[in-house]
Amino acid sequence: MKRFFSKFLPIFIISATLLFLGTRLIQSILPSSENTLYKTSPILSRALSIIKKEYVEEVDPNKIFEGAYQGALETIDPISSYLKPDELKKLKKFDSKEAGDIGIFAIKRGGVYQVTGLIENSPAEKAGIKIGDILSGIDGTSALLRSFHQLRISLKGEPGTKVDLRWIREHEKKHSEIVRAILYEPQWKVIDSSPDTFLLRIYSFYPSLSDSIKNFISEQKKFGLKKIIFDLRNCWDGNFEEGLKLANLFTKEGKLTLQGKEGKKEEIVLKDKPYFEDFQLNLIVGKGTFGPAEIFTYLIKSSKRGIIYGEQTLGLTSIQQIFYLSNGSAVIFKVKDILSPSGNLFYKEGIVPDKKVNITEEFLKELIQKEK
Repeated sequence: MKRFFSKFLPIFIISATLLFLGTRLIQSILPSSENTLYKTSPILSRALSIIKKEYVEEVDPNKIFEGAYQGALETIDPISSYLKPDELKKLKKFDSKEAGDIGIFAIKRGGVYQVTGLIENSPAEKAGIKIGDILSGIDGTSALLRSFHQLRISLKGEPGTKVDLRWIREHEKKHSEIVRAILYEPQWKVIDSSPDTFLLRIYSFYPSLSDSIKNFISEQKKFGLKKIIFDLRNCWDGNFEEGLKLANLFTKEGKLTLQGKEGKKEEIVLKDKPYFEDFQLNLIVGKGTFGPAEIFTYLIKSSKRGIIYGEQTLGLTSIQQIFYLSNGSAVIFKVKDILSPSGNLFYKEGIVPDKKVNITEEFLKELIQKEK
C-alpha cells in the first residue's frame, strides 16, 4: 500500500500518528522576540502597551503572544493549533493505545466544546458525563482557552493520574476528578452475535487492529460467519494507515481523493487483494466517528461495499501537518482536504449514512438477525 501519509498528520485524534508524521523546521514563521513583533504589528504592539499599563494585574507578554498565535490559527478552522514545547512533547508521548485517557471526544461548536463522543464504561461515563455536555474547565483553567489539540492533550496522560474536569448540562454545573485509564486494550470487542453475524465495536485504530480483526474473521468463517457489523459511533483515536488497511480487507475499489493547494488532486487507491470480498458489511456511525474511523467508513461507502447506518459524521477529518518552530513549539494545520464520494469538500458534508436511523439496542438486535 502506498505510504503517502508518511509526511502528514491526519486529524483523528490528538495525535493521529507520529509514525507517519513528517517534520519541517520553520525558523521564522513566528517572531523571535517582542521587538520583532512590535515592528511587524504596530496595532498589536499598541494593544500590548495598553494592557501592560492599564490591566489590573501583572501580565506575562509571552502568554499574550501565545494566545495571539492560537487565535490566528483558530480563525482558519476549529482544529488548527499552536502547541508550546511541553505540549508537543506530550502529544508525542501519549500517541499510543497504552496511554491513559478518560474516553470523551469534544469539538468546538458555537464557541464551546461539546461532547460528541463517549466510550461506554470509560472513566468519563462513570463520572456522569453524557453526549451533548459542554466542557467548561480542565485542571483549573477554562476549556475555551484550549485549541482542539491542546484539549485532547490535556485529557491524556499516565494511567492512574487524575484530570479535574468541569462541565455543564442544561445550565447545571458539574465537577469531578476523573482518573485516566487505558481504554484501548483491547481495541475492539464482540457486542452481540447470531449464527452468521457478529457485531464488533471498535474503539481505536492503532497498529494491529486490522490484523486482529482479520484473524478473528478468518477463524469465525470456518463456522459460517457471513456478515460483520462495525459500530464506529465512538471511535476517534488511532493511525490513519490502519483505517486504510482495515478497508482493504473488504475492498480494493475504494479510493481517497485529496485536494491540495490550488485545487491539485491526488488519489490514494487500495491495491491489495481483499481477504473478505464476499462478506456483507454494515457500519454504524455518528458524531463521535472521526479520523481513521471516518476514513474507513468513507472507503467502504465510496466502493459501495456496505450499508452505512446512523447519523451524519462531522466531516472534520483532513490531512494536517506539524510544522516545528525554532523555539521548540509547533503549529498544526490542514495541508490537504479530502473530497467526499460526491466530489464535494469532505468538511462540508461528512459522511451521510445510507439510512439515517436512531441507533437503539432494539435496532442493533434487529440488524444482527436481519437476513442477508
